[in-house]
Amino acid sequence: MAELALCESLAQTSGWAARWSAELASADAALLWAPDALHPYFLCIAAFGAGTERAARRSISRETGLVHDLVRDRVPVLLQAEQLTATEDPFLKAIPTPTVACLFVPLQAEKIVVGLLALAFNQMPDRGVLQNLQGFLKHATPALARALRAERKTSGMLYAIERLTSLYDLTKAFGSTIDLAELSAIIARKAADFMSAEVASLWTLDRRAGEVTLAATAVNANYDIPAPPEAVGGSVVGDVLAGRTPLRRHDLPEGDPVGTENPDYPVNSILAAPLIEDDAPIGVIVVVNKRGRYPEFTAADEELLVDIERQAVRALHNARQYEAEKKVQELDALLAVS
Repeated sequence: MAELALCESLAQTSGWAARWSAELASADAALLWAPDALHPYFLCIAAFGAGTERAARRSISRETGLVHDLVRDRVPVLLQAEQLTATEDPFLKAIPTPTVACLFVPLQAEKIVVGLLALAFNQMPDRGVLQNLQGFLKHATPALARALRAERKTSGMLYAIERLTSLYDLTKAFGSTIDLAELSAIIARKAADFMSAEVASLWTLDRRAGEVTLAATAVNANYDIPAPPEAVGGSVVGDVLAGRTPLRRHDLPEGDPVGTENPDYPVNSILAAPLIEDDAPIGVIVVVNKRGRYPEFTAADEELLVDIERQAVRALHNARQYEAEKKVQELDALLAVS
């Protein structure tokens, strides 16, 4: 236990906890998962033993499969080899092979699950394995909780700084032109980039005519995207405009009409936000198919898209005002000549 007091970071604490859990349980490998600070995922923060390297830093949704059951029930689960292999649960696929059995233990501190411990065995473990671990986990779990709180505080500060930097970059980008078509293209491109989305579309509403028009579509240049569509979100724009609230969906089934009219481009996740000016909708930004470590749009992504929407509304207002003044000047010049 003396090593526990010397741990200064989440990496040290989790690595120490994974290693000694395996030692005390006579396990061949150990994986320790902790809830992400900003996203609905558990992240593998420590791996000990052969075959665990591929699981390190891997993320698993907390809303499905065994992860969901462990967080909900908070009861240890022992699965044998046939149960580990006869499933598509991504959490179980992270377990090293060959494994005869794996013990999953939810770690609870202050009535909150702060970690999931997976212990892999190449032979069936003794019945008293949990009892052997109890004393150790009684000290290790609060230490992990403290390390997580410190990490989350740092992550929150970094996220706030990143968000402010993003807003500054958006202000610069949207202020670089007052040409309406060029600005629309920039808004779509920045939405795709900032949201780590494959494709983004900007739709605008003519309030007098009651018509919705595709203003621009951008394909994220950071990704190799086969058969990119000309537009995304056309089937949900009406609902977003009517509800005046963001729409977020993921794990869309094949053939779902949401998002695109291009059957060669499947949409797996979608996030849309209305453009609101003077308490009235003037358009919608839609982004689809998030890439990266977290392949689903989250509440934090929704907040970021709303930030983009607010900056876009201001820029679009200035561009429309400029175009209106330009038309008046052209008409005045024409009347002066005649």
